[in-house]
Amino acid sequence: MGSSNIAMADALENLDLSVTRFDFSIERPPLLKPLYKACSFLRTFDNVPILMDLYFKLPLIRQTNENLENLIQEKKFDLIIFCKAAEIRPSLLERIKENKISKVWYFFMDPLSVGKRVGLSRYIKNSDLITATFSDVVDYLRPLNENVHQLIQGAPKPSLKKFRDFESRGIDLVFFGTALPRRRIVIKNLLEHGVNVECFGKGWPNGPIINEKLSRTLNNSRLCLNLIRDGEGFSLRVLTSLTHGVPVLSEKTKDLDNYFTEEQGVFQFSSPAEGAFLLKRIAKDKTIWDQLSNNAKKRAAEISWEAIMSRGLRLIKKQD
Repeated sequence: MGSSNIAMADALENLDLSVTRFDFSIERPPLLKPLYKACSFLRTFDNVPILMDLYFKLPLIRQTNENLENLIQEKKFDLIIFCKAAEIRPSLLERIKENKISKVWYFFMDPLSVGKRVGLSRYIKNSDLITATFSDVVDYLRPLNENVHQLIQGAPKPSLKKFRDFESRGIDLVFFGTALPRRRIVIKNLLEHGVNVECFGKGWPNGPIINEKLSRTLNNSRLCLNLIRDGEGFSLRVLTSLTHGVPVLSEKTKDLDNYFTEEQGVFQFSSPAEGAFLLKRIAKDKTIWDQLSNNAKKRAAEISWEAIMSRGLRLIKKQD
């Protein structure tokens, strides 16, 4: 069963599997949003289930959980995949396991700090397979369930039919993401070393962009800047950039080493001076950039959503 992650569900269908999609995102009435937000912190009481369960008794959330449980009881799926499932009551996974209704795959795509905030440990105890995009999340969860594996997100398919050549790209380095204080400092330091970064996202003058506009902007850029979040993982912007043939210039993080090489278009820097050096080396040399761009697209094709979901399904089958 697919979640609200459309790309995952599409990939499963491309693998000739029958998929039922259940969107458990909840549209809260404007007047109730402050109440739901205030109550959401109750999910952090992982060791006090009574307090945590109060959140799931809120009317809209309770109704969503009831709808999902009824669907599961009716369909008896072979496999249920939970993703972005913080609104789902952990006890539902417990009942699925106790009654042997379906196999459960829990796919977690956020940093460890988010996992702790939503009571992640209560979900994974009753899952047959747990995959996490961050390696430090895997390390945190493995003592609770040995069936925990690192699995990154799949590279999205580009919507563009034609990619611009080196000379026609007007942006040397682009960044997509919210203007958090730490990110402002890093970008300020890069600017002081002669690196001009075109920034898009909440808090930047350009504002956020998505979908077609994001693709067009990447198609006009030579490199994409990746600034790491909490933990050892990396964001979807790395995969999106590679898909569009845009090499990535990133702060150092262990998980990038697990999946990419410089030859595949991912470069890591430890200081603003190193970042400036790498930018000038790549963004100003057509021969180097052309080769890296082609390699980036090839690597992205190897980690499509179909490839990622196939690996997860193989992990599930090994348990039989």
